Amino acid sequence: MTLPLLLFLVQDSGPIAPEACADCHEAIVSAYRETGMARALEPIRPDEFAGLAPLSEPGTGLVYALEGSGERARIVESLATPGGAPHRLSAPLAFAVGAGVQDRSYAALRHGRLWFAPLEVVSGSENRSRRAALAPGHSMRSGLRFGVPITPECLSCHTDSLPRRDFPLNLDPRARGAWTPNGISCGACHAGAREHASWREASLAGREAPGADPIQDLSFLPRTRRLSICAACHLQGDVRIELGEVGLPPRGDDLLQHRAIFVAREATSEVGFVSQVERMVLSRCYLESAAFPGGGLTCETCHDPHRPLPDVRERERARAACTSCHAEVQGDAKPAGACSLDEDARRASGCADCHLPERNVFDVEGVTIHDHWIRKDPGPAPPRAKLRFPESPTGDWKRFQWPDAPPPAHDDDAGLWMMAFYQGGHQDRAREFLAKPASAAVQGIPMFHHVRGALFEGAGRLAEARAAYERALELAPELGESATNLGIVLGRLGEARRGIELLSGFLEAHPRADGVLRNRAVLRQSLGDAEGALADLERAMEFAPDAAVARVIASLYEQRGWADRAAFYRDEARRLDPIGGE
Repeated sequence: MTLPLLLFLVQDSGPIAPEACADCHEAIVSAYRETGMARALEPIRPDEFAGLAPLSEPGTGLVYALEGSGERARIVESLATPGGAPHRLSAPLAFAVGAGVQDRSYAALRHGRLWFAPLEVVSGSENRSRRAALAPGHSMRSGLRFGVPITPECLSCHTDSLPRRDFPLNLDPRARGAWTPNGISCGACHAGAREHASWREASLAGREAPGADPIQDLSFLPRTRRLSICAACHLQGDVRIELGEVGLPPRGDDLLQHRAIFVAREATSEVGFVSQVERMVLSRCYLESAAFPGGGLTCETCHDPHRPLPDVRERERARAACTSCHAEVQGDAKPAGACSLDEDARRASGCADCHLPERNVFDVEGVTIHDHWIRKDPGPAPPRAKLRFPESPTGDWKRFQWPDAPPPAHDDDAGLWMMAFYQGGHQDRAREFLAKPASAAVQGIPMFHHVRGALFEGAGRLAEARAAYERALELAPELGESATNLGIVLGRLGEARRGIELLSGFLEAHPRADGVLRNRAVLRQSLGDAEGALADLERAMEFAPDAAVARVIASLYEQRGWADRAAFYRDEARRLDPIGGE
């Protein structure tokens, strides 16, 4: 999945425990607890892995198995090695990501950091039983192993109780303070929910509650602002770039004023797992209903967010939404827009089965969703294709806009396109935008300057890279990516001591930053400080064992004539990378 360039952290009143709402809204809270949103991040359930078979990864021979239960759950990686002891690596699982309605991923804990486990669990369907499957990234590329970090960005659509941002970004937040993985609370959609609970408590206790009820009344919001609440998690696109100040997009604001989302320029018959809003706004039902009572089609027209999707009332709600515009057939009468099926067929199928058919998604194995582009004739399902992400690997994108609203601010900003192409892996295209002016607002985004620095550095324009990284750090001193890169750039400019000073200062605040340690080792080695370089590399290995680093350490020890230490790290490299060889 794509990651945003700058995370919005929790702001506003933040999450609220369901118990605080249940006193007055018991039925709603009880139903909501069964939704996928409420269970989107949670502990691993007892016996969750019962009956799941191990899975071999094509191309590597690595075998993965989900074992144990609850707090003792783990993922095991094994490999039969000819002529040697079999490889076996066991990593505890910290929590589950996703409710398991369609699929469910897991956070594996290794050396104090969170990584996506190579396996997930795909729910059963009519044709296949519930089973373990390779996680999406691992399905698209073999050999990733425990190499996909879980950062706060990855969790931002699964909880409104995000951990404090640190560096490295995937440090286990449970070890740094009181953070517990919880799903999405009432406060994720209802701005002012926490303050409302306090206000209501005072009122019920007979005390004078100050001011008006602080909870936001969603019914008075324009359609695009109500839709923005859902789009924050159901509009992924190929690239997302956060704008403005750090914090979750304010609930009730237009999402597109806080996030630039780039989607495939032309919609096709293929759908992504998180494409619901992107597809829905293509529908005539959306485009031609803006003047209807209630403000036109939105997500809650068909879905009650407080009820789980399998609830029979959800199907009835969706059907009622359709028939409010498309009349039921009365006898032989066929009014305009009426369904062509007879009554029995209509009752058996439901409107969504024909007009929002289920489709395989292109980015997750074994998962289907309803295509939310509502059409009279959606056409046949496309053939199952090889998994991929993004939708448009060539970068043929447009910036997403609400079709019934003015374009978002800085709609065609060169700086945003530069960041989009860089994040999407099109560095040559991103570099074309270096000479084009960006708006003042985009120049206020720290990651804008970091990306410029990376592009300048890649082109060998080191003085410009230095200036860009320094500007990024002026705006965001904790931006570890820029500090890490700037140290090496300073070394290449002949200022290795200045680079060491910079990296040492950053390490005081973030001592587990293994990338910073490795870069400081490079600078120390360039100054002839072999002992200092080895100390940094070995320290980095404590925090993030890595086969490539182990091989470098072995080579340095060989150069110093320390054969035993060199042999130890060569063995360590083979242990860490059983499929990579020497």
